[in-house]
Amino acid sequence: MAQTISDTCAGKAQLAASFFFSRSAPGRDNSQKFFTTLALQIAISIRGIIPNITKVVENDPLIANRRHDPQIKQLIIDPFLSVVNSGSRGARTMPFLVVVDGLDECKGIHDQIKLLSHLVTLTHSLPLRFLIGSRPEPHIKHFFDKTNHTNISLYGDCKACDDIYIHLRESFDELHDSERHATTMNYIPKPWPSDAEVQQLAMRSDGYFIYASTVLKYVDEEYFSPIKRLQEVLEISPNGSEVFGELDKLYHQILYTCPRIDLLLRILETLLFTDPVAQHKITAKIVEVVLNLSHGEVASTLRGLHSVLRIDKYPDGGTHIQPFHASFLDFLSDPSRSGKYFIDSHSEERHVRFVRGAADWFRYRRWRDSCAPLPCVFIQLRSSYH
Repeated sequence: MAQTISDTCAGKAQLAASFFFSRSAPGRDNSQKFFTTLALQIAISIRGIIPNITKVVENDPLIANRRHDPQIKQLIIDPFLSVVNSGSRGARTMPFLVVVDGLDECKGIHDQIKLLSHLVTLTHSLPLRFLIGSRPEPHIKHFFDKTNHTNISLYGDCKACDDIYIHLRESFDELHDSERHATTMNYIPKPWPSDAEVQQLAMRSDGYFIYASTVLKYVDEEYFSPIKRLQEVLEISPNGSEVFGELDKLYHQILYTCPRIDLLLRILETLLFTDPVAQHKITAKIVEVVLNLSHGEVASTLRGLHSVLRIDKYPDGGTHIQPFHASFLDFLSDPSRSGKYFIDSHSEERHVRFVRGAADWFRYRRWRDSCAPLPCVFIQLRSSYH
């Protein structure tokens, strides 16, 4: 939704800047470069600001490494006001919207609140408006309530069920007509599923598009019957209005399709709970060596989980695996939600197992190609067993 709003406003010359936080992307999982990135995008969007910002950087080459307060004043507020006060025609038609999405994926509650406070300062100083997208974390909701800023919820009193129904209806129609499921679906009359069943799924989403997206990926997965998979989802007992309740049940159903639970959890903890600095370097092959698995065992174990995992193949043959949405990691990390699928990312046993496996990986690389550079593997160890 944030992307759609950004694209629409950019097309109307109303978008001043946008920033999308992501806990799985180094550099976009914290607020360190947020305001310098904002300044760069504003400079590109608004005529006349670049010379002012250039002068600041020339006078203080280390401004990008300083605290947020001087960055905000020198790189954003002062250059912006200089253009506004110039009285030029462009100043009267400049873009005004800044979109910030995924605030909850910015590391640190303190940093999230500090960033929000800085944005309030900007709204008071400049003719800018900020659209902030986030999951309803208590501290973020409290900030909005305390500062009397508009808070629009897509669940609760203002659900997005109608929009989700339209999304589901159109997506199921496309699935029905797709070539990949033609053998099965050519004999199934439309509409499939029924409007009542689509409405049922929309209500279960409780306003979360991630629920609808996960359902569609699960039903549409290759080599599986869409009819049987949809029936599995529909047969999950409803759970009232509990937040994340339906999504958690769906995650349980998806993980249940894998018969080797112990191996599945060992693979997932190695793939998804490695230090974020190195996470993008961990491939299926590394996991197989670290866990002493046979070639192809990671892929076969994760078959059936393509609705929650993105699997990208590198040109060199490596395979990188990561979750589609951060909510899957939250689910696995919370024992009250995941139950038998809980992964304790802080357990000493897990770290010791990974260190031993990493040593096996280094020995494997040395045996395979003594001239090849070894990968840099970062392991986050707790101080109790340094």
